[in-house]
Amino acid sequence: GLSGRAEEVNRAGAAIARGVGDRHGALVAGDIGPTGELLDPLGTLTFEEATALFAEQVRGLAAGGADLILIETMSDLGEARAAVTAAREVAPDLPVIVTLSFDTNLRTMMGVAPAAAVQALAAEGVDAVGANCGRGPDDMRTIAEQLVAARPDGLLLVAQSNAGLPALDGDRFRPNLNMARLDL
Repeated sequence: GLSGRAEEVNRAGAAIARGVGDRHGALVAGDIGPTGELLDPLGTLTFEEATALFAEQVRGLAAGGADLILIETMSDLGEARAAVTAAREVAPDLPVIVTLSFDTNLRTMMGVAPAAAVQALAAEGVDAVGANCGRGPDDMRTIAEQLVAARPDGLLLVAQSNAGLPALDGDRFRPNLNMARLDL
């Protein structure tokens, strides 16, 4: 029953986070993920439609008191650009961070390499670019090295790994706790 209420829900969520953030001196990141649709010509969602969807979310996050916009887990640079466009139009004073999920062959589902992501998103004027989720700490080390090598001066980088893919143990999956430390 929440269809069409993204702005309202995001405003409420950001306001709750703002209250907690204020009590603890923490920043509040207004988080936006992918739409789950492919942009044309591969899919039916246009850049303008995607931008409008993201703008609705950003309006709520900004109104609720977010300190920055975090656009995360993207795989398509076109969709990431639509989210960045929405953030810049709706909340031009808020910093924007974009992370992509690099999985197969250290590329996103849409074939974007870490260096290409850094270059494209730096050209969009974002404040930080990076990687989140993906296959785990070992791959994140390689991805982070590629991000660092492509980083223009002044651009911040983010490397936010998950614990890795679960391991099959008999008929059950268990967490893969092979954690690695990233020293770059």
